[in-house]
Amino acid sequence: MLLLLLVTALAAQAQYTVTENPQFDASDSVPAGNYSGITWLGGDRYAVVSDKSETDGFYIFRIQLDSVSGAILSVSNEGFHSSGFEARDDEGIAYVPHTGRLFISGEGDNQIREYTIDGKRTGRVVPLPPVYDSLPENAGFEALSYNDSTRRLWTCNETTPVTITAFDDNDLQDVGEYPYTIDDPIYNTSSALVYAHGIGTVCALDDGSLLLLEREALVTLLSTKAVNCKLYRIWPELSSHKHLLLNWSTQFKLLANTWANYEGMCLGPRLKDGSRALLFIADSQNRYHGMLHDWLKSAKLSYTMAAELEYPDSVCEVPLNQPFKAQRLHNPHSVPVTYSSSDETVATIDQSGNLTLLNEGTTTITATCDPATSGYPADTASYTLNVVAPVEPTGVDSPIAPVQEKASSPVYDLNGRRVAHPAYKEIYIKDGKKYIMR
Repeated sequence: MLLLLLVTALAAQAQYTVTENPQFDASDSVPAGNYSGITWLGGDRYAVVSDKSETDGFYIFRIQLDSVSGAILSVSNEGFHSSGFEARDDEGIAYVPHTGRLFISGEGDNQIREYTIDGKRTGRVVPLPPVYDSLPENAGFEALSYNDSTRRLWTCNETTPVTITAFDDNDLQDVGEYPYTIDDPIYNTSSALVYAHGIGTVCALDDGSLLLLEREALVTLLSTKAVNCKLYRIWPELSSHKHLLLNWSTQFKLLANTWANYEGMCLGPRLKDGSRALLFIADSQNRYHGMLHDWLKSAKLSYTMAAELEYPDSVCEVPLNQPFKAQRLHNPHSVPVTYSSSDETVATIDQSGNLTLLNEGTTTITATCDPATSGYPADTASYTLNVVAPVEPTGVDSPIAPVQEKASSPVYDLNGRRVAHPAYKEIYIKDGKKYIMR
């Protein structure tokens, strides 16, 4: 049996690393806020939303960065651009450079709306897929990002079950939905007064991959007051394969209060070495009784060339002499690869990726990238292929057996409902097989 091992081809260029910079306290230069989203407008200007703003709209911040490290040097506020509508718990914001428009997601109405650069609504609303029809209160659209290279707008809901969705920037139609699994909690929540765990924000990269920030916040009656942040890079099509880029924690202490619940993230300008600045903004709950600070944070997002070959699963079991769904090689740069099978008495694979199953047994299928032909560093991806005995189909999938004259055991129709009086020449299921009755 021959099956084509399909190769996904995404336009990509790099494997990313992140260099962390210190937090920056902007409490002396911006209004006390509940900042929940940030997007880069170009130069040193950023649009920022607060989920407790008096009306629906956004601030304009100026953020000066060090051109080498990307560290934040200063932050200032230019003012608030109101839409004129009542506040709707704005959470995420994304700028579309080629149109000069912005999108803002709100948890108050669980809608994503379009705005002009002066803050006015255009009337366009992103049509959302049914998976978001029943989002819980205060756990809806926390994240929003747009990338001008891929022309995709991305969002996801905050808590489990998480679905990441991409929209076309022209007609705003849903072009892909991807499930995402949040890490297990790291904190013991048995004595928690306040606890939150979910996706804080998302950032779309030029190559079609995403950065996701998982954050877990815990407040107990006695000692623990902390927020743990994990920054992952994922390919949406392989969202179960999460690559941790950065992990940091902030804490509330009397003499060293760094508590920061980061909810917004965006790419910033290129730095001198060609890397990108990455900015985060935290929700201080309006500085909560004067105890919290309006923190921002930056990082340096660098990249190195890498083939990034990957298979979704490490083990695949398939039946001999029956159709099956082959593993798909994730090859984001479309690099030339060489295929091989460790036991060619079980299965062979040719250099076009065609797989042939021969006998029951186990073999390892490997795809290899050669630097001499690909221009990328050497890389391999492999999985264990278990070829097992054919499984005889039953029920509605079984072949139609010879005519059954009398039903001596229970008979069911093709929808699984028991039939007391089978009809002449109709097809039924009896003892797990299909029969024609007469």
